[in-house]
Amino acid sequence: MSESREEPVPAEVEWIGRRVIGCAIAVHRALGPGYEESIYVEALCIEFHSRELTFERQVTSYLRTLRLRLGLIFNFNVNALMPDGFKRVVL
Repeated sequence: MSESREEPVPAEVEWIGRRVIGCAIAVHRALGPGYEESIYVEALCIEFHSRELTFERQVTSYLRTLRLRLGLIFNFNVNALMPDGFKRVVL
């Protein structure tokens, strides 16, 4: 975990983050490791839609520019997504 600010991440952002993590876990459980990144991206989009989460694709470089506080990085090429395939970035 990378913390660069002292104030906590707002509760609403934490709640959304937990929902995104849940989506990633569901995708990893369904697919497992070994697929191309594009497969996981599509599967995450489907999972986000099924849970009625609004999202934009491929905007991780905008975190700092848009002053977004929480970023989540997933590596699906692991046997267990938690804890080895997951990184939380707080700006």
